[in-house]
Amino acid sequence: MTEFIKVEGIVIKKKDINDSDRLLTVFTNSLGKQTVIYKGIKKSKKRDKTASDVLSYSKFILYKKGENYIGSSIDLIENFENIKKNIEKIGISLYICFILVEVLKFGERNSKLYDLTLNSLKYINKETEKSKYFLLLVYYLYKILVEEGLNFNVEEGKYFSIKEAYFGKKLKEDSILLNDFQVSIIQKIYFGKVKELLKEKLRIEDIKSVLELFENYFNYHLEESLNFKRYIWEEK
Repeated sequence: MTEFIKVEGIVIKKKDINDSDRLLTVFTNSLGKQTVIYKGIKKSKKRDKTASDVLSYSKFILYKKGENYIGSSIDLIENFENIKKNIEKIGISLYICFILVEVLKFGERNSKLYDLTLNSLKYINKETEKSKYFLLLVYYLYKILVEEGLNFNVEEGKYFSIKEAYFGKKLKEDSILLNDFQVSIIQKIYFGKVKELLKEKLRIEDIKSVLELFENYFNYHLEESLNFKRYIWEEK
């Protein structure tokens, strides 16, 4: 007898297999990251195709056939409408999806990261101030670093060493000298004072520079290739 499994999750990647089928990568609340095949969904009049789009938060009913999860039904919970109306919010959110595709292992449940991701998308969806949702992205990437065991030592000072995972007064071979705004952003994120940061008037360029620093740190230690500039439109 077929056993049906009910889960909720965020679609982080999709691939159309043919004229009717779709392969989804879903970050679920109880099964971790999984791929799910939905047969005939592109031609179905009963199933909501928007529930299978990237950045959709949906309910899934699945069953397992061999090593594969097959989708029986799918219902949209939240499509983050405001994100999809704003090109920068789309870019930030797709960047988050790309990070998840890269770092999550199949089948490993991670409730903390799942809740962080869902709450982050909800925040981006409702927030109207550009600097705040960019700051959220910096915080999100920092939490990913912590999840991956890539925390760094923080002392008083302005030098950041990617190779030696150090931030403080000592000048290392690869040290980068940061300005006061960058120092404040890193220290307050590290010490859990994000609410204080949200009250400050921060320049977008300083926030992006810290994001790039965290990204380079991530790429160096995990040999990855994160690049937020592929996703976020830059004004010229």
